[in-house]
Amino acid sequence: MSSMMEKIINSTAQPSTEAHPLSLNPIGSLILSEMTNNLTTNVLNLTTNYSLISPSNTLPYSNVESASNLSISESQNPTPFATATNEPYIFHCKDGLMLPCWNSDGTMQTMFVHGFVYLLALIYMFVGVAMIADRFMASIEEITSQETDVIVRRSNGQKEIISVRIWNETVSNLTLMALGSSAPEIMLSVIEIYAQDFQAGDLGPGTIVGSAAFNMFIIIAVCVWAVPTDTLKKIKYLRVFIITLSFSVFAYVWMLVILVWSSPGVIEVWEGLLTFAFFFLTVLAAYIADRRLLIYKYLDKHYRVRSKVSQNSNGKIGGNFEEGTEMERMELTNETDSKENGIPSDTNDYTETGIYKNLKFIDATDEELDNLEEQRDHVIEILKDVQSRYPDANADEIQILARNEIAKLEPKSRAYYRIIAARRYYGSNNDIHLQKSFSSSENIELDGKISSMEDVQKGELLSTVDIMFEPVEYTVMEDAGSVQLTVTRVGDIASTICVCYQTESASAKAGSDFVEKFDSVTFGPGEAHKQFSIQIINDDEFENDEHFFVRLTEAKYLSAAVDSHTRPEIRIITSKAKINILDDDHSGIFGFLNNVFQIPETIGEYKLIVNRYCGARGRVSVPFKTIPATAKPGEDFQMAQGEIIFQNNETQKEIALQIINNVNYEKNSIFYVELYEPERLDEKMTKTDQGAPRLGDLTKCMIRIRESKDFKLIVDSLMRRRKMLGDRTSSWENQLIDAVTVHKLNSSSSIQYDDTESPKRVPDSSQEKKDDVEPKTAIDYFFHYLTLFWKVVFAIVPPPTIWNGWACFIVSIIGIGVLTSLINDLASHFGSTVHLKDSVTAISLVALGTSVPDTFASKIAAQNEKNADSSIGNVTGSNAVNVFLGIGLAWTVAAVYHAIKGTAGGFKVDPGSLSYSVTLYCICAFICALVLMIRRVYLGGELGGPMRWKIATVFIFVMLWLFYVIMSTLEAYGFVQGF
Repeated sequence: MSSMMEKIINSTAQPSTEAHPLSLNPIGSLILSEMTNNLTTNVLNLTTNYSLISPSNTLPYSNVESASNLSISESQNPTPFATATNEPYIFHCKDGLMLPCWNSDGTMQTMFVHGFVYLLALIYMFVGVAMIADRFMASIEEITSQETDVIVRRSNGQKEIISVRIWNETVSNLTLMALGSSAPEIMLSVIEIYAQDFQAGDLGPGTIVGSAAFNMFIIIAVCVWAVPTDTLKKIKYLRVFIITLSFSVFAYVWMLVILVWSSPGVIEVWEGLLTFAFFFLTVLAAYIADRRLLIYKYLDKHYRVRSKVSQNSNGKIGGNFEEGTEMERMELTNETDSKENGIPSDTNDYTETGIYKNLKFIDATDEELDNLEEQRDHVIEILKDVQSRYPDANADEIQILARNEIAKLEPKSRAYYRIIAARRYYGSNNDIHLQKSFSSSENIELDGKISSMEDVQKGELLSTVDIMFEPVEYTVMEDAGSVQLTVTRVGDIASTICVCYQTESASAKAGSDFVEKFDSVTFGPGEAHKQFSIQIINDDEFENDEHFFVRLTEAKYLSAAVDSHTRPEIRIITSKAKINILDDDHSGIFGFLNNVFQIPETIGEYKLIVNRYCGARGRVSVPFKTIPATAKPGEDFQMAQGEIIFQNNETQKEIALQIINNVNYEKNSIFYVELYEPERLDEKMTKTDQGAPRLGDLTKCMIRIRESKDFKLIVDSLMRRRKMLGDRTSSWENQLIDAVTVHKLNSSSSIQYDDTESPKRVPDSSQEKKDDVEPKTAIDYFFHYLTLFWKVVFAIVPPPTIWNGWACFIVSIIGIGVLTSLINDLASHFGSTVHLKDSVTAISLVALGTSVPDTFASKIAAQNEKNADSSIGNVTGSNAVNVFLGIGLAWTVAAVYHAIKGTAGGFKVDPGSLSYSVTLYCICAFICALVLMIRRVYLGGELGGPMRWKIATVFIFVMLWLFYVIMSTLEAYGFVQGF
């Protein structure tokens, strides 16, 4: 080929001995001469650009001098050109920041060996940076999941203690999340500037632009294909997506403005600073779109109900549910609670206390309350499903199982999927650990307070002896004969103590209703309780119910002590007991104790007590009936109608009410129960008879059905879903064990229980499957030992639980910086070895290597999430942040450096290949966005859909990426004219 080109050159350069028809006249001779000169110049340009005349076996090299730099006289003479290329070219490249160049002798064999070694080293570095990025994303997940407590006042004025995420989700996605997913590209841009003495390079910006193209076209294509056929998933937060998409395109348009139009070929300081400032403007605009601040004027209040504070109807704050039943904890009065959802109604009652003084108020909007209710409904549905599948499970087991289900179904952050992707495809542990709903520090602090309080009480009990009536009120029929009273001693029971008592008349008089008594009881050693009796006098006269008192007057030691100062002090705590005497000559008055009874809907059967007082003589029938109100029969309760029979001397009877459990988070429904005229069954009596049975004042009561407080507490604790998932490697020991353990490649991620929280009685199919360990294959062992070096090295990174993730964040970003420096050197050396320009290497190999983990993460997110935000919604924002943060920061530093140094011409950036590549990207990105919008309008979702739509979408996106890469490459090598 070279000899043929030389013949063409020689034939065009030397005059022909034969007469040409055009040479017969002066005009023809002039035309022939001009054609010859043009042909010679074109052939020289062609041969010079592509090294076709080199006599050696060396491959073309991109840095050979172009014929366009030769003068016309030189190009007409082939001798100088031939002289410049007849000698074999010895390859040389520039040393990198950390790695020296491996020089080649220019032969194909050496170039192939060197290029292959560089390629393997690059791939190994890509694996390493992906694995350290896994630790980096784990720290970001820990940082962005931090919460703080606030008090929210709802639109109806009700106050509630809630947990507010410190980081807004949109802000975290565009800052820490984007930094985590694009850290290699951003660090590469900054490091390249430093490595080249603050001169512009093609590798960093080219990687960012190439990575943006790969993210926009290939990742979205993978997500479209990953969703099952005929399943559609759409972007939920469309306004945020539109903002980030607009800024992602504007970012590259802005690069054209400052490279081509504002100050061609030079980046001034203000341009670099403004480019970097656009990063913050992007975050602010997305935040405004998310919160709609300019429309509704409200602040960030994305919150979740705090699980640490229980919301009891009696206003107590705490988590102890072992004392008594739920009915015993629920108030049975018609008075308005002084505290709402565990918060006093008076603001000053708690803002000045040590517990709540640092909490602030926020006002929730209707939209946020609707979102909160939607989340609660989701949790309640899961609880219902778990309860139906495990009917014998207790409350703790139900909560653990429900938390496991919620953790599987809840929306995950981009950091979560990035971590899973890295561990799944590089042979690390895929398990995600299920954390406790309460932090260990909080439990320790609470337990410490309780223990110290018990110690104080024990100390007081050891220093005193308490004497009291227990119980303090007694009820006895008039014909009972006597009543037994109990006195209790608490504290030192080793000594002998005498307690004196006496009766006191009230409505019941001594001598006519009871026998007056002045006496004492003696506690011997080891005795804690003593009883005595008071005689009741019976008569045949009708009278109302009466009462009298018995008072403890004195308590003293009977035995002398060696040292009186060592004996505990005797205190009478409850000195008075009340004895009620019910008349047995009247048939009784019937009614309820209260006019309002509040019960939980989970009670099932509620026993409503009807009391009989002022007599209990004879058998009496009392009719009753339920009356519906806001509570609906058959939905909230079962209608009931009938009568209850009081036997002779029977003072209480129960009405069984069937309550239907609808599993509501909040409920406030009422119905009524009414008593009708009682009737004596064993003997007929007239209404004028004073002893006839009759109704009292409370003959109609309201039954208020409320939500179960225990159930509400479970829901509230499950609402803190963000803190449920955490990195399993919570200590250096676990990280090292995980590093040397062989794991299955490409295995599904799982969620595991804390060892202390796992259900003991309830079977879990997923856990049973986990016990069946799959055998490892040769591929698993190969990739484990291949990446063992990275695993062990990165095991020294602090666990994400230290310093709320910031220690892991700092060490990880340092590791990413070191590996990125190596990637920068290796990519540059590889391109020089195989004769690829840095711009081509950046948009192809480096962009592909740094974007593969994001591809896997987006694919997993597309398959598992209900919407498309986690898979493609973050792509556009990440692309914008890459330019503003990656290129903006690097160019700002370089521009400031040259401005301070006073470099002539400032910081120079060749707009050639970059401006052409940016223009191509903007055109292709517009087509991509148009396709997504068409799918949303006609199909109802950006991802998935019918097979024909999936194939067409994937084909278009892949072709757009190939078109972008091929056209950028052709422009870089001069096949296509740039601008």
